Amino acid sequence: MRRYWFSILIVLLAAGGIGTYYLIGIRGHLPEYIIETVQGDTKEGAAVVLSGSHYGAMRSEPLDVTTEGSNYLGRNLHLRERLADAGTWFYQDLNIQQLLKDHKAFMRGKNNSGGFYRDAEMVIYAELSTSTRHTNAPYAKLELSMLDEETGKVATFKSIALDEPEQIYNIMNVQRLDNEVHILFRKYESHTSNLAVYAFDSGTGKQLRRIDLKNQLKSKATEYNLNLIANESVSKPSDLIYFTYSEGSEALNRKNYAYSYRTGKLSELSETLWGPDIGGFFTYSLQQDQFYYAEIAPDEVVLSLYHTKTKARKRAYATVTAKQLGVDEIQSAQIQKDRVYLGLEKAGVKGAAVLRLEDGKLLFEGFAVQASGNGQTDEEMKRRLHLNNLVIEHKLKD
Repeated sequence: MRRYWFSILIVLLAAGGIGTYYLIGIRGHLPEYIIETVQGDTKEGAAVVLSGSHYGAMRSEPLDVTTEGSNYLGRNLHLRERLADAGTWFYQDLNIQQLLKDHKAFMRGKNNSGGFYRDAEMVIYAELSTSTRHTNAPYAKLELSMLDEETGKVATFKSIALDEPEQIYNIMNVQRLDNEVHILFRKYESHTSNLAVYAFDSGTGKQLRRIDLKNQLKSKATEYNLNLIANESVSKPSDLIYFTYSEGSEALNRKNYAYSYRTGKLSELSETLWGPDIGGFFTYSLQQDQFYYAEIAPDEVVLSLYHTKTKARKRAYATVTAKQLGVDEIQSAQIQKDRVYLGLEKAGVKGAAVLRLEDGKLLFEGFAVQASGNGQTDEEMKRRLHLNNLVIEHKLKD
């Protein structure tokens, strides 16, 4: 009987070894791709990643294609670890990268981008714990960590109980005003999404007050949504925050409001940040006092700007068309920092363009192509290569 099981074990190990060898061999001969520059400066496309899958005869392989080449998940350990990390996007924020560079020990285990604040004197991180099963502890407990930039000393206040333990919270924004730490929470209730600001003493961690923004709206609606319009640099000081309010499922009736951490008051904006006449698909980026937005259609992208303090609007200050880019379709757009990134398609091939946000000038355009020696036709490439996502990955400069 032992010989029988031993023989089965040998067969299984052999089969597994052959299978592993086969898969490694297949992955070792996967075709290579690269984003080839058609117009502009290749350096401007360095942050562009076209992600998707390559469909082979036996299986599909996830991959990224950049201006430097292609990375397959199955054969790249670093990429596999990166994709397995649910917080990958967190590390794409240049402010977070700078914090990691400057304060590696302090940043260990901290991965909620909405929980960070930084000014010339202090770094603050707020973390919420809701792991209280089988205990009598409040549902939500807050931990505050404050790093003095000059001395490097860290003060930590743990197990700060919020005064509404039955609610479910997410931390959206942290700000410091004098000797107070203000934290914006999203509160989830039945059919509602509310926002509340809690103020804490930065010296003791004691809760000072709570402001429910919904209460200042004086609305009697039972179904409503308050949604933060996040600033692109979430960790930077900013007295004002902006959000939309809508009742029920009527997004068309949404209104824009501004809330001041310093005064504790909110006020309705005279018009929506993205203008009263916008329609269809759009994306936006709030950069301190500048609110940029892009209207996206298959044949064009239209850029506009609204200054939140002066109320000045530059409607359609730049327009870029598919015809100008020589493509069949503009499929997506993202605004980050001083650039606009477009996802493109031409004759079934995916590509990307980079525009200067200031005036819409084209800085880069490129498309995924086969690297030399792939041994497949262009039609085979189109059939096997499916790049459906445009991802922007900035790297901190040394």
